[in-house]
Amino acid sequence: MTDGPAMTRRGGGAPSRAPAWPTLLGAQLVAVSLLLGLGFYVVNLPPAGHVPDPAALTSEDLDHALQVLEQDRDRLRRELRGALFDGDEGPVTDFIALQVQAAELQFQDLEWTVLPPQGPVVPVELTLRVSGSYYNLPILVDGLFRQSRPLELTWLEVESPKLMVAHTVATLRAHFHRPPTLRTAALSQRVAEQTWGGDPALAEQALEVAAEVRLLEAFQQELRLLERARTSNRAAVMTALPGLLRRLPTSPLGWVGMRVDGDAVVVLDEPER
Repeated sequence: MTDGPAMTRRGGGAPSRAPAWPTLLGAQLVAVSLLLGLGFYVVNLPPAGHVPDPAALTSEDLDHALQVLEQDRDRLRRELRGALFDGDEGPVTDFIALQVQAAELQFQDLEWTVLPPQGPVVPVELTLRVSGSYYNLPILVDGLFRQSRPLELTWLEVESPKLMVAHTVATLRAHFHRPPTLRTAALSQRVAEQTWGGDPALAEQALEVAAEVRLLEAFQQELRLLERARTSNRAAVMTALPGLLRRLPTSPLGWVGMRVDGDAVVVLDEPER
């Protein structure tokens, strides 16, 4: 991925700048339309309109289409600031560590787990463990919501090793989100099912980028819903959290927790088995 317009080298020649959409003519435009149309099938999305015949496309058509699609993919990745792409965990971990410090808590442990896809969205679960005064937990939780990526808190538990002592150990689980990864087996199958006028290897490369574009576009359409979910989740959590923490000093087990599904909060007095 590049930060500027895609620069590509074909056949050992000089780098060529990817053409903008308005400069595409004739077969080039058909090639982009074809690859994006087939991209729907690769990622199991409904196709949009008629898919042109791949036998009519030359290697030159596919090459031009590939450049445009690479440019579109890179633009989408730059614009999707709400996605936690693979490799983004490090900077987010640094941000979370600062939030823990700002809340005057002690960082204990952090784990990332990629969960099964839910349509065009893949949840990435964060498990965070901290220790310190439970009076400071609302500061931490509020701080976690104050980042560019939509986050939904799904679990919070607080345990006091010694009753009537404010020093506690807390575990939080929250979901970030990313687009699904491309299924390469489906990609190869789709290429093999077609008769290509141009180089099949180049067609597979272009179709892979087209499918990535479709996955990014589908995720982009979900971002507004994810933002709304974060808003309602945050309101529910921050409303329930003070009452939850007030229960801790009188808890027979020295433990309280809450399970959160969207804006629905279930307060728990003992760990779930």
